[in-house]
Amino acid sequence: MNTARELERPGPWNEALDPGDEARSAYAEILDALETQGARSATASVDARLGAIGVTFGADPYRVDPVPRLIAQDEWRTLAAGLEQRLRAVTAFLADSYSGREAVAAGIIPARVLEESVYLEPLAETDTPMGAVLIAGPDLIRGPTGEMLVVEDNLRTPSGLAYALAASDAVRSNPYLPRPPLADPSPASEQLAALLRAADPSGSGDPRVAVLSDGSDSKAWFEHREVATMLNLPIVTPRELHVRDGRVLAEGQKGPVPIDVLYNRSSQESLRDRDGSLSPLGNVLSEPLNEGRVSCVNPFGSGLADDKAVHCYIDRLIGFYL
Repeated sequence: MNTARELERPGPWNEALDPGDEARSAYAEILDALETQGARSATASVDARLGAIGVTFGADPYRVDPVPRLIAQDEWRTLAAGLEQRLRAVTAFLADSYSGREAVAAGIIPARVLEESVYLEPLAETDTPMGAVLIAGPDLIRGPTGEMLVVEDNLRTPSGLAYALAASDAVRSNPYLPRPPLADPSPASEQLAALLRAADPSGSGDPRVAVLSDGSDSKAWFEHREVATMLNLPIVTPRELHVRDGRVLAEGQKGPVPIDVLYNRSSQESLRDRDGSLSPLGNVLSEPLNEGRVSCVNPFGSGLADDKAVHCYIDRLIGFYL
C-alpha cells in the first residue's frame, strides 16, 4: 500500500518536456528534427564521429546521446558560481583535515568521519602541496523540481575533459539536428594547462609537467593520450619514476627528465598499500612530496572529500570555511 507521502512525491524532472508534455522552448527545434529525421540517424551520426577519432572507454566504444543537455546562460551562471563555491570549501576542508582540523575543533564535523575514512592519506599530513590545486569532476543530477544537485565531487582522478570535448564536437557536427548556440568548451584545455602550471612547487611558473598514467591498460587511456597531446606533455607510468638527489625523474628516450608536477591519472589513489606500508609509488614520491620538490594534481589524500560520510556535512563546511 502506498503511503500519503509516496503518493505526493513528485516525479522525475523532464528537461525536454514540460508537465503538459509540450517541448520546452530550448528543445522544441531539436525534438521536431528528431521526429522528422529519426533518432537512429542522429545516433548513428554521433557514433560514427566518435568512432572516427577513436574515442573509447576501456575496450568499449564511447557512446553519447545525440540530444545535447541544454543549460541556459542564466542557470549556468548560478550553477558555475555554486560549483566554484563548493570547490573552494572542499579545498579548504582538505587542507584543514591534513593540518589543524579546525572544523573538527569547532564541532562542524566529527573527528571519526575523517579517521575512519578509507581515503585518509596519513602521508599527506606533512605534504606541503596538499590542498593547493584541485580538479573536480562533479556528477550532477536534477531534483524533482529541476534544481541541480551534486551527487559526487570526484576528487581522486576525475576524468572528463577530453571526453567532453569529443562529445561536444560529435553533437555539434550532427547533420540531422539543428545547432543551438552553444558555448565553446575549447578554452578549458588552456585553463587546465594554467592550473597545472600553478601547481609548480618551485614557483618558477615554467614547471616540467607529466601525465601519470597506468598506460594503455587504463580504461581512460584515450583521455590520457588526448590531454597529453593537447598540452604537449609526456606520459609517464609509476614504474618509470625514480628519485635522485631528492628530485623525481622520469625515464625518457634521451635519459632521465626531472618532473616538477605530476597530473595523476593513474589508478593509485594512495601512497600506501592496504597493510599500511609504502607502495612502490609511495617509496618514490613520499619524500619529494613532503619536501616540496614535486607536487601532484590531484594530491594523494584528496579522496577524503569523496567519502559519502563527508557529504553529509558539506553544507556546514561551506558555511564554516567561507
